[in-house]
Amino acid sequence: MKNLWMFKNKVEKNSNKFVDKIPSLVYLLLCSIGIMVLFYGTQAIVSMALQSIQDLIPKTSSAYRFGGVIRTFIGI
Repeated sequence: MKNLWMFKNKVEKNSNKFVDKIPSLVYLLLCSIGIMVLFYGTQAIVSMALQSIQDLIPKTSSAYRFGGVIRTFIGI
């Protein structure tokens, strides 16, 4: 335990601001990756559901066009 306190005191004396920010940068990176996975995963699930529904609708109906507009809007 004494060694940890000595190490902490040495780190505080040298005080490198970039090194102090590394844990928060890693946390920010992990959060951004998580948010991207959440959004792209949701987009993939919705696209599969809409595609299967759109395959059942006749191509000449207005519902088919509406489905196409919705799929375009969410970027599939």
